[in-house]
Amino acid sequence: MPHNLGLKDFYNYSLPLFVAAILGLITSIFDRWVLQFFYGSVEQGFYGLSYQISSICILFTVAMVPLLTREMTIAFGQKDLTEMARLFRRHIPTLYSIAAFISCFIVFQAEKVINIMGGAQFHGALLATTFMALYPMHQTYGQLTASIFYATGETTTYRNISIIITLLGIPLTYLLVAPKNLMGLQAGARHSNWYW
Repeated sequence: MPHNLGLKDFYNYSLPLFVAAILGLITSIFDRWVLQFFYGSVEQGFYGLSYQISSICILFTVAMVPLLTREMTIAFGQKDLTEMARLFRRHIPTLYSIAAFISCFIVFQAEKVINIMGGAQFHGALLATTFMALYPMHQTYGQLTASIFYATGETTTYRNISIIITLLGIPLTYLLVAPKNLMGLQAGARHSNWYW
């Protein structure tokens, strides 16, 4: 966004991001509540550890998103779409590869990582950690491509995409987490017998 915009422009730019953030927060709380309701605090702890371990994968890329957004914003402000494309082609694959490498390492070394981070009492988090380690690859790509929406001021489009994905995620959470007698797949944080 150009830096000479007024309060109304700031409001129009920020409101969709605020709505998307609130909806994301509500959905995260719902996800945790469903897990707590069906499986209790032990599996909540397993999920929490798995989530924190998966966050390791995106430490570097999260730090790079503001820098990429800044560069994209400058290029967009100068109407230089060629430079935006160059920045995208140059940085996105590299940053995604870093996250993917760390994610894959954690997938194959999940048991050792759990022992280091949580200890032997968290061995039940093995399946959740293995699956959650794949999530940062998707999250990294989403954050990096979101920088284009931020740079071009297309926050309403970003919000709309976020709403659709979030609303699809709510029934998916129930389907994956709910017990089989309630038409779910019983894929709690430590249930390894949920697959067919």
